[in-house]
Amino acid sequence: MPSTVANAGDVRGAEQLYRRAADAGNSTGLSHLAMLYEKTGDPRCAERIAWEAADADHTWALARLAELREAAGDVRRAERFALRAFDPEDVMSRRKFTAMAESRVDAGDLRGAERLYVGGASRPGTPGP
Repeated sequence: MPSTVANAGDVRGAEQLYRRAADAGNSTGLSHLAMLYEKTGDPRCAERIAWEAADADHTWALARLAELREAAGDVRRAERFALRAFDPEDVMSRRKFTAMAESRVDAGDLRGAERLYVGGASRPGTPGP
């Protein structure tokens, strides 16, 4: 329902509905609210809300913060967020995680790539060789 409200142009109404969902313990509401702020051109607010969702261990928010930290040159924090967000059973999570590790290789940061690959491989549920 909040996305329908947002699509109708009522960002304030959508924000209230997403906030109510978050207050009720639904961290997905926070992630959707962060996405809404990104779409409406308020990246600072989007990142602030993503931090709230990340505190609730919401995978999308953790992955998004990893991307934002990487773009800001904060490699170590990006890695920590990426490792927290990594779900070996989720195809999109694996793709994002692999892309981040490969970007480390492309940048010549082999140690960073190794940290990511080893950290990901040590997660429960990661398939073996």
